[in-house]
Amino acid sequence: MLCGQLRAQSLPCASDSMQYLYESLDSNYHSSRQGFIERVNEYRQNPPTTSILNYGDPSTSLVLGCRTTRYLIPVVFHIDNDSAIQVSDTQVYQQLQVLNDAFLAYNIQFFLAKRRPDGTAFNGINRFSSILNPTNNELSVQLNSLTTSSGGSNFFNPARYVNIYVVKEILENGLPSTLAAYNSCYPWQNYTDAIVIRHDRLGDYTTCNNCGTLATDARAKVLSHEIGHYLGLLHTFEGSCAGGNTLNTCNKEGDLCCDTRPVLTASGTCVIDTSFRSCSSYHLPLR
Repeated sequence: MLCGQLRAQSLPCASDSMQYLYESLDSNYHSSRQGFIERVNEYRQNPPTTSILNYGDPSTSLVLGCRTTRYLIPVVFHIDNDSAIQVSDTQVYQQLQVLNDAFLAYNIQFFLAKRRPDGTAFNGINRFSSILNPTNNELSVQLNSLTTSSGGSNFFNPARYVNIYVVKEILENGLPSTLAAYNSCYPWQNYTDAIVIRHDRLGDYTTCNNCGTLATDARAKVLSHEIGHYLGLLHTFEGSCAGGNTLNTCNKEGDLCCDTRPVLTASGTCVIDTSFRSCSSYHLPLR
């Protein structure tokens, strides 16, 4: 299950911080979220019959009458040209392979976009210079700086691309933080749709050659985690132990997934902690 990818990172995910901000700003936050839950359950009951759905070019989607759908999703890596980052094309290719391995069992595959919004060809890697606000005290401000730099030319139509920004650092209160990455919003929200990840978490240090300044403990799982959020997957600790803790509520509360146990709180390790984080009753065993 993708839960394994979501828990396999040692540095914090800031996606929840973005959600707290949106919840405070949007009076329709909870009704929109409920609508998303209903659509997810409708999808589970009536999955599409299209065999291949290409979100980069819907005209190429194939309808063959089977119920096994394959999703093809174009991505673009926007890489900050800061001299301290040194993210190679090899690093991007290796990270993309790990991402696809994580989602292969779910018939979801990502590929580097081949054309910019204006139709010109490129390799799916967009290198640019950003000017981040050094006094930024909100993640949304940093995101706005990234997506609007150069007149917005570094933010591609989110209906056609997954925008992934690779940056030197993620700021909190105007200072570098330990945050590894974040997804800006969930599918039910109408905000700037993008993923931001620190350059030293993009790839697997143990297997990637010519991968610049990767952290020695990087295992390329952070992006899989954030892509999970991008697709609507919540943290397993959503709602804590009260969130979807029975067979009848697991698809309506918590992380909305009945094949993952709810946990009490977040953890930065993959070690199962039966005494602290696990919830006392559930229809699935710990594993």
